[in-house]
Amino acid sequence: MAPFSRRKQSAPAVCTAHRNPIFLLLVLLCIILLSACAGPSVKPDSPAAQLQQQALAAEEAGEYNKAAELYQQLAADSSDVNLRQEWLIKAAQSHFRAGQSQASVEILAKLDVSTLNTQQLLQRQLLVAALALEDRDYSRARTALDFDIPEQTDTLTRQQIHKLRITAFNALNDSISAARSHIELDKLLTDDKARRFNQQALWLLLRNTPLEDLEQARASAFDSDTLGWLQLAIIAQQSAQQATRRISEWRGFFPAHPADEAIIDSILALQNREAYRPSSIALLLPLKGPLQNAGRAIRDGFLTAYYQADHSHTPTVRIYDVTSSDGEVRSDIFTLYQHAVNEGAEFIIGPLSKNAIESLAFRNDLTTPLLALNYLSTTSATHDLFFQFGLSPEDEARQVAERAWNDGHTQAIALTPAGEWGERMHTAFANHWESLGGILVDSKFYDANASDFSRPLRSLLQLNQSQTRQRSLQQQLGLQLHFEPHRRSDADFIFLAAFPRQGRLLKPQLKFHHAGDLPVYASSHIFSGVRDANADRDINGVIFCDTRWAIDPQASGMQQQVLQLWPQNSHDLLRLYALGADAFRLIPHLNSLRQSQYYSYEGQTGVLSMDSERRLRRKLAWAKIKNGVPVPLAEPRAAPSPSLTPFQ
Repeated sequence: MAPFSRRKQSAPAVCTAHRNPIFLLLVLLCIILLSACAGPSVKPDSPAAQLQQQALAAEEAGEYNKAAELYQQLAADSSDVNLRQEWLIKAAQSHFRAGQSQASVEILAKLDVSTLNTQQLLQRQLLVAALALEDRDYSRARTALDFDIPEQTDTLTRQQIHKLRITAFNALNDSISAARSHIELDKLLTDDKARRFNQQALWLLLRNTPLEDLEQARASAFDSDTLGWLQLAIIAQQSAQQATRRISEWRGFFPAHPADEAIIDSILALQNREAYRPSSIALLLPLKGPLQNAGRAIRDGFLTAYYQADHSHTPTVRIYDVTSSDGEVRSDIFTLYQHAVNEGAEFIIGPLSKNAIESLAFRNDLTTPLLALNYLSTTSATHDLFFQFGLSPEDEARQVAERAWNDGHTQAIALTPAGEWGERMHTAFANHWESLGGILVDSKFYDANASDFSRPLRSLLQLNQSQTRQRSLQQQLGLQLHFEPHRRSDADFIFLAAFPRQGRLLKPQLKFHHAGDLPVYASSHIFSGVRDANADRDINGVIFCDTRWAIDPQASGMQQQVLQLWPQNSHDLLRLYALGADAFRLIPHLNSLRQSQYYSYEGQTGVLSMDSERRLRRKLAWAKIKNGVPVPLAEPRAAPSPSLTPFQ
């Protein structure tokens, strides 16, 4: 078979990415799928066939070191050059899965590339890319993925290759190349949900690409779909007043373009948008009692953004304390709302507590737009002037589900604290995970006040069943057996809901209970927001979502100002300062957010969009704890098709 040819288009990029181990798992998923399509063929009753079965069984049991040794033995015993190369590639894959990257490199070095067939070359290139990413050699990883996909490659493998390229290009800030891969992926997807996710990611990427780059890419684009996407993105960045005419012309040029109609509608919506420009804003916040620290942090974050704003249009601000003299939230919140309106407020921010916002949400006599700083427990219809915005833990649990799904996982186990908060996190994660097509294999609740979590961990990981099998065998055979407990093998990651104390205890105990190799995904709650390398070494490897403020102290000049003005409190309440800042800066964007699901605003708390119930949703940044500090991760790929085979 002919060797790989280089891809015809390759764009330069600046390397600013970060290692994503889940990305590597998906690389290996591709490798396994490919090798399954063109596996070695040996005589059924031969010693090689027995070794092959043992190697496959070791892989299924997660014993990758053993599998690698068996594949190397098969290679050493084989006189067939093609089979020997196949066994060596499989050995290199197994070593990599076992975390033995150097052994994988050494085996790859033994391969005679000139004798590899097309499928073997493809497997080799994917593994080279994975190893390069592990070494943070992103240029080499991109080079390894820079080939024309062989014609005989199946659709599922093509999808995976494009997803890998998307992740690599995003990590290298090469948005045009990432967009091209999204467009190619779109042609291969048949599942409606997967196509929608892919187009959402593509559109967000194009919207954030500089106009000059879009125009340059358009000049060299010949494929109709690619040209259509680039032209649509250019229209979205040009004058909104001419959008109707330009969209009409675009439809004439690209009558069968695959872009979601909602994307096109979002461009037209910008033409008629009317920004909120209130001349007076009222803040309704708790400044005494149990919620005073949160209320004051939100107030100070709001004022920081206010004083940094363009003063050509600066509204007046009045602050109202919603608590009574005993520190309890007042029961007559609507009276306070009406008082603020009577004093000239044209926009109101707050209150904060659920009870307080519930007293306002369903009234039919609201006259002034209100941005509540929390979410209702119900999804019942609210007044048209009522918006909801906050730091919802349930939203974060849902984002964990999406990230894990986007990273190629399909089977989860969940570990959440007992009590109301843990149950909310568990329900939000489980419902969203299963709606995406994922399987929740098992879940357990733990006592957040405990320090030893052996009981729930042993049950969740099925270590007790492993020991029961050992005792049964010993009784049957009458022998003392050497025994190494094995955790369950039907889950490919853990969703962990925990605060810093619990997280720092649970992560090492997971390793002790033979689950150190299972990826752990968590919400922002596992990270204190304060960089403490000594304390957080215990959560090394945890992948979590959070605001950019918390992940990267240099991400925002506003954050630096907050830290200078309020050094005593700002670290613990950093996310609430960010909430206050966004509450101010969001106001002019509310109409645009309301009109289109494809419109987003990049705030301090995340990338914000609005659903049909006027609830603002945050898309958070992602990081992984390494050497005790958060290291930002590249943006996730488009979601894989629900038809993907689970990674075993």
